[in-house]
Amino acid sequence: MEGVEKEVEVVHEGEDMLEDVSGEIKVEEEMIGGYECPNFFFSEAVEKKIQKPGKRGIIFKLLVRRIGYKALENRLNLVWIRKGVFNIINLRNDYYLVAFSNEEDKNAAMANGHWFIYDHYLTIKDWRPNFQPENDSIKEVDVWVRITGFPIEYYDPRILYVFGNRIGRTIKVDKTTIKQERGKYVHIFVFV
Repeated sequence: MEGVEKEVEVVHEGEDMLEDVSGEIKVEEEMIGGYECPNFFFSEAVEKKIQKPGKRGIIFKLLVRRIGYKALENRLNLVWIRKGVFNIINLRNDYYLVAFSNEEDKNAAMANGHWFIYDHYLTIKDWRPNFQPENDSIKEVDVWVRITGFPIEYYDPRILYVFGNRIGRTIKVDKTTIKQERGKYVHIFVFV
């Protein structure tokens, strides 16, 4: 029937959820600038419960350029997902939260942290409670460094680690560099 509104059950679920945490959330009023402002205090059990989904999450930001949400989601789905699914949440200040359904997918995204999406570098960090995008700044980043004109006899991982450590802290050396499959340049992943 047209024009008939359905009763929204979310309200009832919300009320049921409120009963689950009653007594575990404390609210105290504080005067700030002449206005009463609430301060919320959560029990440890409630904090663990609300933070649980974030444990399999990462925070990321694209450097330099913005990409449409759907294009970003499609591209990340191709490179990050092997066993599960993920949900992208658009945060403020061009940050995103990705919540993975599978821990292995999250670990792979973190371990293989040299991500480029449409030729734009993607910075990633582990999710942390109370993350505030407007207060966050990127002070450190993992980057791939390409050094050209390097003699092939120096394509030894131990030597390349020393060179990378002069730039920052060497994380790894590209496999094709170690195998000497490419002699035009060396590729070193460095934390700076």
